[in-house]
Amino acid sequence: SLIDGRGAAAYDVGVEIELTPTEKIVIARRRAGITQREIARRLGVPHTTYNAWEVGARKFPMGVAARIADALGLPIGDLLREDPGGPQTDGA
Repeated sequence: SLIDGRGAAAYDVGVEIELTPTEKIVIARRRAGITQREIARRLGVPHTTYNAWEVGARKFPMGVAARIADALGLPIGDLLREDPGGPQTDGA
């Protein structure tokens, strides 16, 4: 898959690029063929809120991370970077 278990994008040329959680949700949503409006509806948030998460204008709240992963069929560990600094989300 494009997103590997370490949260990196792997390409056939042997290059890995670290992806942010925001980039991961964009890729996963597009691969699933789900529109921003549809995933926003599934999450129960306004489309404008979800769009702000995807474009990086706002970080998605930690409490929503599991719901996003579930809606996209991703394990939560694949969505969030698990490093000593913690995930790149705010604590709402």
